[in-house]
Amino acid sequence: MLMKKIVVLTGAGMSVESGLKTFRDADGLWENYPVSKVATHEGWLADPTLVTKVCSSRDVDDPRYQQTLTPDNCEIEPGTKAGDGSLLRPFIVFFGEAVPNISVAAEEVQEADILVIIGTSLVVYPAAGLLHYARPDVPVYLIDPNPVNAGSRVKQIQKGASEGMKELSELLMK
Repeated sequence: MLMKKIVVLTGAGMSVESGLKTFRDADGLWENYPVSKVATHEGWLADPTLVTKVCSSRDVDDPRYQQTLTPDNCEIEPGTKAGDGSLLRPFIVFFGEAVPNISVAAEEVQEADILVIIGTSLVVYPAAGLLHYARPDVPVYLIDPNPVNAGSRVKQIQKGASEGMKELSELLMK
């Protein structure tokens, strides 16, 4: 049996079946908050109380300075400092910031024998650009219940993550 390297790229839609909202759907998170207030560095500086998982603002990737909040300590006062002395900030990549390990992800996609994309509209870059690193001969499957304009190369399974993965598994076993 020939082993194949399958690389999976997931987006916010991957978690919909678990009860988490996406960003762009009709009832998504952007309906309650403008993107500029919750997903940019400037928005965080203006109102740091909108996000609850935090880390050091100096070194986002250093696990020593990441703090997971619990119901007992989920209120972070503006100006609260991390262990390294910098301000605590949301443990996310803001729009306009570099994506950690994006070059590593691109290398993985280049080596893929099959690329699977689940739960994303493919409109947020640079993550959406990872699709273009797949070799031309590599099959690309996109699982999302909403239509996604990903080009003719991509075979879309228009279902939620669980049902879509079942269908993909059946396709790949043939």
